[in-house]
Amino acid sequence: MQLRELMDMSGDQLDELYERAATPSLDEFDGDFEGLLLEGHLPGIGIRFPLGWINRGWLPWKGKAFRDPATGGGNGYNRFRVGRLARGVWKFRTRIAPSQFGGQAACQVDYDVDGNSPLMRRTIFDEVKQLDDGLLLGKGGVRVAGRDPFTFYWAIAPAA
Repeated sequence: MQLRELMDMSGDQLDELYERAATPSLDEFDGDFEGLLLEGHLPGIGIRFPLGWINRGWLPWKGKAFRDPATGGGNGYNRFRVGRLARGVWKFRTRIAPSQFGGQAACQVDYDVDGNSPLMRRTIFDEVKQLDDGLLLGKGGVRVAGRDPFTFYWAIAPAA
């Protein structure tokens, strides 16, 4: 499977794929990646919509996720660029834990780490599962004003 194939999947297909996907090992985050946003889901009203209009091309996200060996394992950093816009560094902590979305264990990506903005630490969450050939399918969310989170699917693959 490739990133391009995921873009053509419906929300129900992504749900099924995510549920069946394997739990990745934590070292899967070492390396250069490219990726894209796939689909969003608005809470409460149940509307699902493709996020391709954000992508502005089929592989806009390029970055490097890596683990800092000095921190003893689960801490890492994510440097990324979306389109022509360069972004800073997001710090994260990873751990294998039960999925926040049900089903088997997933690699949770926790942004509640010193150095990230308070807004980011309180509102953004992600988890990741492993598909074929290094392809990682993520599901994340943004909590707004104590309501059910806006959720979305994203995917990354090792850069070519």
